Amino acid sequence: MKILIHGKNLELTGALKEYTEAKIEKATHHYKDIVKEADIHLSIEKNPRVSFQTAEVTIFANGTVIRAEEKTENLYSSIDLVSNKLCRKLRKYKERNNKTIHNKQSKK
Repeated sequence: MKILIHGKNLELTGALKEYTEAKIEKATHHYKDIVKEADIHLSIEKNPRVSFQTAEVTIFANGTVIRAEEKTENLYSSIDLVSNKLCRKLRKYKERNNKTIHNKQSKK
């Protein structure tokens, strides 16, 4: 699986990259057969009144785009929350596809 990490208004350190890759790989571990690429955008708001730090993940899976986004005051917690959301969305996608495949086979 190809993982691309981009940073906006922040410097991507080695520790931040490793943490992000580990969380995304853990979230997509059971779905390696359908996940082709992960595009991750980490950003920090420049406005001092708005102290949100955002993690956005876009997964390309068998021609389908699965996207998750989280905003919190801490970038690491944003990454944790977005990986949990991504895992739920991937499970839902896989269950939906299996259900349609099984329904087609049972009609024959």
